[in-house]
Amino acid sequence: MSQSDSAKPVVSGAVKRFLIYRVSELFGLVLLAGALALIVALVTASDTDPSLNVATDANVVNMA
Repeated sequence: MSQSDSAKPVVSGAVKRFLIYRVSELFGLVLLAGALALIVALVTASDTDPSLNVATDANVVNMA
């Protein structure tokens, strides 16, 4: 059975635009939350935090 050109779309154009806007807003909120977490981690960083070039048994002091 072949598809005809008169097949109706599953969702209307308005619903599709609404979903695209909401997904883009959600993506923006995720980026904002990630940026805020990175800022908090960088502001609260300590010189004594363990890293690849600092070998220590001290605990991490960062808030994030």
